[in-house]
Amino acid sequence: MKGKVRFGPPKTKAAPRTITVPQTLVDELAAHLAAYPPAADGLVFTAPEGGPLRLTNWRRRTWDPGGGRVGGPADANP
Repeated sequence: MKGKVRFGPPKTKAAPRTITVPQTLVDELAAHLAAYPPAADGLVFTAPEGGPLRLTNWRRRTWDPGGGRVGGPADANP
């Protein structure tokens, strides 16, 4: 399926996980959802052109220019 995003159930029974997140993250997500309701396809975080985020594009557009730090300039990474 090179070049295509496919949604479906996890591949194994061991794949589903329950995670615990801090209340501050829950609050931030709630604020994000209030400002940016999910798209019709149900995606919460989408690519600039719409649709699902792809890791390689997100890394190239967001992570690398930030110096590998969320919200940090490229030259701030030691």
